[in-house]
Amino acid sequence: MTRPPLLLLHGALGCGVQLEPLARVCDPWFQAHIHEFPGHGARAAVPGWTLRTLAEEVLEHWSGPMYVFGYSMGGYVGLMTENLRPGTLLGLVTLGTKFDWSLESGAREIKKLDADFLRTKAPEFVNDLIRLHGADRWTGLLTETAGMMRDLVEGGALETAQMKGIQSKVLFCRASDDRMVSRAETEAVAEALPKGHFLELPGAHGLNTVDVRLLAETVRQAFMGQDSFPKP
Repeated sequence: MTRPPLLLLHGALGCGVQLEPLARVCDPWFQAHIHEFPGHGARAAVPGWTLRTLAEEVLEHWSGPMYVFGYSMGGYVGLMTENLRPGTLLGLVTLGTKFDWSLESGAREIKKLDADFLRTKAPEFVNDLIRLHGADRWTGLLTETAGMMRDLVEGGALETAQMKGIQSKVLFCRASDDRMVSRAETEAVAEALPKGHFLELPGAHGLNTVDVRLLAETVRQAFMGQDSFPKP
């Protein structure tokens, strides 16, 4: 039996290698493919990218219909992809995707992307960025990511009416200790979609804080016709 395609999308400031453990665990059920976004990991930078341009790139590189898992920014790109070309997604699972891009919320997140602030307050995180993206590239990626967030604040985010038009089954997952993404904003989007579901998993915002086997089983059940999900 042919395994269905599963596209894995990483988060902002992340890269494809972070999704390799999930791809390996999902291998018995899906043909997993990892898409790495411009300026992240080994990919060359493309100035001025937004979530819309990332979704357009996904549509250029991958032909649907397909299942998609998106972590953080990757989840939003998955929704953008389906909004741009309905019917592309067989289903979508998001984890840690932020939907509250008000002026206040956006300003708070953009402030965290200052390189000098991170060097002082989060040196271990800076070391991770250097390891993933290179000593000569990580600050530029911070700048581009801040620009993407400004675009969301200034009108680039999906409106509720656009969300309601997404007919694919979408499971919105949030880690219980996520300090960036609230339960309320995640549940609100899940309730707005015709086939939206919400699930909370143990962990924090970092992908590596969520048990990969539990996450893979959640993805499997979400895409194999079940509306009940494994208990944490």
